Amino acid sequence: MKTVQGETILQKLDRFRETAESSDEWIEKVKGTLSEGDRAAALREISIATRPNSNISVEQREAYKKLKPVLLTEILNAERAETERRIGQLRQNLQKIGIPNEKVQQIELELDSIQKLDKSIPSSEQNIEARRLGNEEINRWMGELEKQIKQEELFAKRVERQLNFYKRMTEKESVTTVLGSIILLILTFALVIGKFSNINQDWKIIENGFLILLGFFFGQQQSKKD
Repeated sequence: MKTVQGETILQKLDRFRETAESSDEWIEKVKGTLSEGDRAAALREISIATRPNSNISVEQREAYKKLKPVLLTEILNAERAETERRIGQLRQNLQKIGIPNEKVQQIELELDSIQKLDKSIPSSEQNIEARRLGNEEINRWMGELEKQIKQEELFAKRVERQLNFYKRMTEKESVTTVLGSIILLILTFALVIGKFSNINQDWKIIENGFLILLGFFFGQQQSKKD
């Protein structure tokens, strides 16, 4: 693993160790300097370098062994902090989008389960593979919940737009006008069907109703102009 300056990550660790006055100072410098990606890379390289057949000095081996659990803890803390951040963000989104309470409760239960799973992930060096699999499961689970909440948010926005549309319509025109329009359409449809069918009925009542509603709308339009 090469750094930007061209040195390996182990060479960078050794350079820090040479300039530190104590092992504790060296470890603190490593913790404060290495990025999250560099920590994971350093842990991999140290695991390889500290194998029994590796060609490193006793001093290096002891220093690396002391650094390994520190890197493990830093990586685990960073992963847990990221999981908590994502869970917190999802909880905030749940409060904003206004989805039904039963769905909110269901998602909240899943988030609680993710937190429990995250806390149960082992942090020791012997359980690195179990921790990796646990993190993969958390990321998969979180991804599904984020996708579900996004879909719920889009649905809620569509419903809100429809409600706003109907609200604007009722604000622009009175409820009486809207109902009258619907009745007028029904009467028009009935008259057209009646005229071109063989139903032998007296359509005068419907025609009169049609004319009354038509006169009402003409009166509404004239009053708006005045």
